Amino acid sequence: MTSFVMTTPFVIDDPALDVLFREARSLNTFSDEPVSAAQVREVFELVKLGPTMMNIQPMRLLLVEKGEGRDRLVPHMAEGNRAKAE
Repeated sequence: MTSFVMTTPFVIDDPALDVLFREARSLNTFSDEPVSAAQVREVFELVKLGPTMMNIQPMRLLLVEKGEGRDRLVPHMAEGNRAKAE
């Protein structure tokens, strides 16, 4: 039987801490820059298995491109979110 002894603790360096915690901010606006389906898939792959409250996976994701689908969806959204979704 082999065993492993960790001689140094796992340490996250300062640049990584900056990206993850110190300088990270949630955005509350969108740009007009298009996002490809491949980019959406890439982000989804990063977040789909992330930890959630009590592991119940509360994240719901609906992607609707500009056009008829979005025009039908926007009136059903909370008033404060409509302008951002349009």
